[in-house]
Amino acid sequence: MIQLIRLIRIKQLGLIPLCLLFSISVSGCSMETSQPVVSFSTTPASVQTGQPVKLIGTVKAGEKPVNDAEMKMEIWRDGESRHEMFDTVPVPDQQGHYALTRTFNKAGTYYVMLHTNANHMHIMPTATFTVKEAK
Repeated sequence: MIQLIRLIRIKQLGLIPLCLLFSISVSGCSMETSQPVVSFSTTPASVQTGQPVKLIGTVKAGEKPVNDAEMKMEIWRDGESRHEMFDTVPVPDQQGHYALTRTFNKAGTYYVMLHTNANHMHIMPTATFTVKEAK
């Protein structure tokens, strides 16, 4: 009797909503994406005044590079209130790298905030690097 009542309720709901509910529950798991992780590096590793340096942000989701992110770098020198915002360009290596080239005229510790939009998230990690007087 209980099975007959269940069958009647299923018929009342209709087959289409039931199929739709099943497809949403099955496909929902496959739509998950890993939270992006952003790292920072410079090339060359040792930054000197008056010398161009490439600032590189790398975006990954799990082990996979994210090649469709958007990134801006906000840069300021320690102790100064003036912040500058720069657009990056994707590096064509398909490794999730975004870069810009700058030349720094003052030695000191610098901060860079990597404003990153990736996988429908906005993250803003901050890194530091040191600029030394050129020899």
